[in-house]
Amino acid sequence: FQLAGLSPPELPAGVGQHVALNGNLAVTGSALNLSDASVTVDGNSVLVSADATLVGRPVLSARIDAGALDLSRFIGDEDEEESEESGSGWSKETIDVSALQKLDADILISAASVDLGLVQIAPFVTRTRLDEGRAVTELRKLGAYGGNIGGSFVINSRGGLSVRANLVGQGIAVQSVLSQFVDF
Repeated sequence: FQLAGLSPPELPAGVGQHVALNGNLAVTGSALNLSDASVTVDGNSVLVSADATLVGRPVLSARIDAGALDLSRFIGDEDEEESEESGSGWSKETIDVSALQKLDADILISAASVDLGLVQIAPFVTRTRLDEGRAVTELRKLGAYGGNIGGSFVINSRGGLSVRANLVGQGIAVQSVLSQFVDF
């Protein structure tokens, strides 16, 4: 980050202590190809393959595959959240989504399981397509609470900001969800 003149991101304590990257990178003119890449951060490992074209509007195509991922360290501490001042409402700040206009992309992410602390998702399969400022994330297969969750999220920065979500659950153990999230 210092070499790029950027401030390092704020990470939870203990995150980012052990990072390893191994793979093959080929550069041909304005095209990049990353193959047989493995990335390990604090015991979480993923396999990555990606192609990028940097002529004109940049285009990224990537596939990220993982076994079991533990992302629970990135979830905020409940005690910390409860101590924050309540009643402040939503921010009135403009949401800047101009970064969606910078490139086009097609990214597939799959994991055998994802531990988010509060919930375990197994399996986890999503695909995000970014086309001229419109990002569509398909929730292809998310297993949670004894069932499956699917649907899509759309963030559109064409001519302003619009957001849409469509979620479908099948076979979800509603009692478990209510117990965990609303103490019912």
